[in-house]
Amino acid sequence: MAFVKDKGWFWHIPQHDDMVSVGVVAEGKYLSRDGIKDAEGIFKREVEENVWIKESLSHGQQVGQYHITSEYTHHARHCGSDGLLLVGDAFAFLDPVFSSGLCLP
Repeated sequence: MAFVKDKGWFWHIPQHDDMVSVGVVAEGKYLSRDGIKDAEGIFKREVEENVWIKESLSHGQQVGQYHITSEYTHHARHCGSDGLLLVGDAFAFLDPVFSSGLCLP
């Protein structure tokens, strides 16, 4: 992982055949700043601003598509009512893959 100052982080996951999965996780408003909204433009700008990721990727080449995936977090509107209490994933699903947070009921 690599830190995106005050905003999020990169993942850098080694895979088979010397391939690496790399992506950036941050708020959409931050990522689309300066009018950049396409996945490739956002990714390349963020890479330029992170020395470790930039150096790590300098030895390779892009082989897949760039993708933008929205948040997968879900929060229930109400946490309970008479005879009902929502806890854990029933109340808030926080996807660990996309790192929207941690729910401790």
